[in-house]
Amino acid sequence: STFLCTLPFTVALLQDDSGVQRAVDQRYKEFAQTKFATPSKSNPESKKEGEMNTKPSQKLSEVRVLLVEDHRMAAMAVRSSLEELNCSVDWAQDAQGALNKAKSNAYDLILMDIGLPDVSGTEVSVQIRAHEKNNNQPCVPIIALTAHVDEAAQQTCLEAGMSTVINKPATAQQLETILNMF
Repeated sequence: STFLCTLPFTVALLQDDSGVQRAVDQRYKEFAQTKFATPSKSNPESKKEGEMNTKPSQKLSEVRVLLVEDHRMAAMAVRSSLEELNCSVDWAQDAQGALNKAKSNAYDLILMDIGLPDVSGTEVSVQIRAHEKNNNQPCVPIIALTAHVDEAAQQTCLEAGMSTVINKPATAQQLETILNMF
């Protein structure tokens, strides 16, 4: 018999503390300044510098997420983390399923694996952006999920209309950061 064992990583694959790759923009700077507050002597419950708030915010209970991931175990792990953050999650295993769901449902956020078996996640993102533009719909943030982040891959994702790139496996902390950013 042959057994396959999948072990989740607990260390980010990137060199930064969050494992989140992002385009440098004012929105993230503002978010980081409020999320990673300096401790307050007058407030004993304030967070230490760099410490994340691990409690789901009220805002997160309203977030509807489309998760596009072809690997069942990876999808289950991300879905579980998102549901712990009180998100409603729809799952698509391939490009066609992702396009169908994105066109027929309203999502607050899309998590897109870029290595899909039928069409790349970047191409799916281009098609979603075209649909949004043609139908005068707002752009839903699309977050690229990948195990291989380099500058060229990140640039390709951003040029395809994706909002940012995070490493797989995504941690609960990364997901909460993304949810709060967008």
